[in-house]
Amino acid sequence: FSFIANISNIVAGHNQWDKGLKTAEEIELLYNCLLLDVENMPNKLLCINLNATYSSSADIYEITRRSWVLKPKKANLADFVVAEYKGIIRAIFKVNEKGWQKVESEDNAEYFKGKSKIRYYFEGEEVLDEEIQKLYLHKKLPQKQKGQNNPIQYFPVEFFSKIR
Repeated sequence: FSFIANISNIVAGHNQWDKGLKTAEEIELLYNCLLLDVENMPNKLLCINLNATYSSSADIYEITRRSWVLKPKKANLADFVVAEYKGIIRAIFKVNEKGWQKVESEDNAEYFKGKSKIRYYFEGEEVLDEEIQKLYLHKKLPQKQKGQNNPIQYFPVEFFSKIR
């Protein structure tokens, strides 16, 4: 039975988030977070869904900033980029003055094998300002509409929907 030591459950189980073990912090977030007030936001947000890639807060910046299919002109209008996991904002970032930049495929040739769409990344820093964190951090996003699969969302929707 020595092969058992090499078995790993990479998927972590079907519906693991709904029924699996959670830390006390996750339970608190899940049941006590407030809904993001998208009607009265003083800032423009670009929200990136990390459900497919998030594993820990240690690498959240690297996951959030890299290789997204988006329109840089539109993305650069956002005041902040927020990382969302399971509907809850986990981190807030401020993009530096260079804005969203095109990923050059030779930088990561293996990743781009078979992918045809141009991708963009940003460099920036985590927002630690308490007022901004109070507005957005650990807030629950509005429910996505059925069929809305894009990991990129913009808030307020009314502002960004006018930009092409």
